[in-house]
Amino acid sequence: MLDYKTRIRRRVSYERWTNIISYLLDHPSVDDVCRLIHSTMDDLRGYRSDQASCWSKESLDLVLADLHLNETGKDI
Repeated sequence: MLDYKTRIRRRVSYERWTNIISYLLDHPSVDDVCRLIHSTMDDLRGYRSDQASCWSKESLDLVLADLHLNETGKDI
């Protein structure tokens, strides 16, 4: 019988957290982190529909563009 920690390490959620932490350790940009959050939520069907996922992605893209506009003074 496997010990408790080994069973946890075999979970999909453990793998997902490992992937997220590994990604964040590379010091990604705000854009990269936001896109990772969106992608993770989408993979888990957190938006509950394809349309809601698309709308969220559009919103994310515009927020990031506005953020860059405010930082640089140039529209991207």
